[in-house]
Amino acid sequence: MAVRADLETALRAASKAIGVTDVPDLELGRAKNPDHGDYASSAGLKLARGRPGSRRSSRYRTERRRRRRSAAT
Repeated sequence: MAVRADLETALRAASKAIGVTDVPDLELGRAKNPDHGDYASSAGLKLARGRPGSRRSSRYRTERRRRRRSAAT
């Protein structure tokens, strides 16, 4: 259990180091494929989604809105 706690602490510290002040729930679980390591986390995806100033996430939201509008008409 100490390894899991250490990984969770490291994920939170890394999140704060890149400027994320409101750290989301960083799930940590076993990797589905053992070739990918012992643990897996969606931390990268969650942090990228909510990171302020992220051009990519802004472009994604704009494109998504455009597609919804064109599908509604």
